[in-house]
Amino acid sequence: MKQVEKNKKSVKNGFGIKVKCCCASCQYKDIEPDGTRVCKLMEMIMPSGSICKKWELEDHLKDAGKGWGRIKKKEYLAFVLSVREEENRMIDEGLLLESERASAMKLRLEYRQNYGSEYEVF
Repeated sequence: MKQVEKNKKSVKNGFGIKVKCCCASCQYKDIEPDGTRVCKLMEMIMPSGSICKKWELEDHLKDAGKGWGRIKKKEYLAFVLSVREEENRMIDEGLLLESERASAMKLRLEYRQNYGSEYEVF
């Protein structure tokens, strides 16, 4: 992908999807556990919405619009969050070990048995 001019606000990927040009969409960003974005090239913390001359579209955004992706239901994500919060509470109270957490596959299977597919249908 070409370099982006300083004032360029967005680009279209190969599938016509408009992507905002900023650190969040850059190939060279790294995200710290606290959510801070760090530029791997310049080795510095990047402010929200910032862009530099070395900006390059992140690989997964190059595929946006390809048509093979799936979207998980909001209800499924809420189900997983609820289970994880309960597990965290039980770990904090000494009732569950970290190694005893339900696997992602187990949660998917449980959700499917009770509610159907975890994916949106369009």
